[in-house]
This record gives sequence, C-alpha cells and structure tokens, in this order.
Amino acid sequence: MARILIVDDDMVSRVLLRHLLAAHGHEVVEADDGTTAADTYRPGDVDLIISDQEMPTMSGIELRRHLGEGLTVPFVLLTGYATGDEFALSPEADEVDAFLTKPVSAAMVDQLLANLEL
Repeated sequence: MARILIVDDDMVSRVLLRHLLAAHGHEVVEADDGTTAADTYRPGDVDLIISDQEMPTMSGIELRRHLGEGLTVPFVLLTGYATGDEFALSPEADEVDAFLTKPVSAAMVDQLLANLEL
C-alpha cells in the first residue's frame, strides 16, 4: 500500500482519483491547491504525488519546481488541456515522471500504478 498525495483545486477530480486509488488499497491524502501542498509536504510522508497542472496560486509545474530536485517520489502531472502525448513534448516533460489526462479513468490509473510499480 502506498500513501498518495492528490493536489487539485477541483473537488470532483480529487474524489474520483481518491476512489480509483483506494480501490487498489492505497491511502490518499489531499490538498486543494499547490500552495497548501507545498506548505504541508514533508519528505517521507507520501510515496507518490499526483498534481493538477492548472490551479490558482501555484500550478502543478510550479509545485514540482518548488519541491526541488531532491524530491524522491514520483510526481505525476494531471492535465485537462492536452493529451499526455502532447504534454510529453512540452519543455516541462523532463520535470515530471508521468502524465494523466482528465477525465481520468480506472484503466488510466491501473496503467499508471503498474508503470510506477505501486
């Protein structure tokens, strides 16, 4: 079982992801924006971070940059504005471990967890 931090300003997206991850037996903690996540994150607290890209106060990429190069857990960027393949071609692609595109499906979460070996 992994402990996973979901960062998204959209409650519906957080609830959906929480249920999909909990179905795999994972524990989920949530933050409703990047600033809250940055203020409360502590190394060793979670095994994976899934963050929306477009949020008020701090985007997903800004959160990733704030957490720094010493981040030792996978960071997954969630976006509703591009496919994962399109975002993978962006300059930010090297800063994250994987992408999820909204709306997230059970199959997408299954594949992500398998790829990350969680």
